[in-house]
Amino acid sequence: MEYWWWNDEVIKLENLKFNDEGIAKVKIKLRKKSDEDFKKQKDKFKDDKIAKLYLKVKCKGEDDEHKVEFLDGEELEVNFSNWNIEAHLWSDRKEMGYGILIIKGGEKEIWRTIVRAQGFSSKIGKSRTQKFADTPTGTYKFEQWRNDGSSTIYGSNHRLDMTYESGEAKSVGREEIQIHGGRQADFSKPYLWNTGGCLRVFDDAIIALKKHIESVGNLDDGNFIEVSNTLKYHDVSKKYFTPDDYEKLLKKPNDNKILEKGIIHQKYYRNESNYYTDNLSD
Repeated sequence: MEYWWWNDEVIKLENLKFNDEGIAKVKIKLRKKSDEDFKKQKDKFKDDKIAKLYLKVKCKGEDDEHKVEFLDGEELEVNFSNWNIEAHLWSDRKEMGYGILIIKGGEKEIWRTIVRAQGFSSKIGKSRTQKFADTPTGTYKFEQWRNDGSSTIYGSNHRLDMTYESGEAKSVGREEIQIHGGRQADFSKPYLWNTGGCLRVFDDAIIALKKHIESVGNLDDGNFIEVSNTLKYHDVSKKYFTPDDYEKLLKKPNDNKILEKGIIHQKYYRNESNYYTDNLSD
């Protein structure tokens, strides 16, 4: 049985969760479309693909399970069941100690935040095979959410625990690399401190990260965190970008929506206004 909401516009999908077979349970918020918008949109329903902000739902049984095919403007289908994280960093962490963390469902970006990837002050910029040095690159696997340990170091929220699968410091046994907050609660202007090798985010960001991961669904063997030296430096804006954003910027050098996603090597404070602090709770 198929249901088509041709007369409605999807404004929000909530609690979107998929099982291993790609069947989803989802709460859908709709609003009525105008007649003019409906006429424009009607022509876009072709080949079972739905244009931006419109939804096709296939229902089973008592309408309690749905397979969702929800396509954005580039017609990327959100039918993923696994999440993965990319942490884009700079090779010389003394020169640039911050990075951009992105959570994806399939190939689609869900959310991003800023991270700090520097180790102990005495080891910043040195070999990442040393204990307590900067965050080593490589592939990590999600293990669990933890909330034990020092609330000063890790913050009062959960932290993402992961296993080091492969990378530049795997052979020397650098483990216990995590994504966490901390070192912020007692400051009027909290900022991202360096760590002993982990990735530190704002306390608000670790809450948001956990929420986004849970909204995607599965926590299984398919959830990986890829940490890589892939930031690109843009000479004109003097900012660092993810590879995808950098390529977009080369094509549209004056696009402010892309430019605001670039980061610089300076302290980032929780209560300042920029792209990454403004979306902490998204």
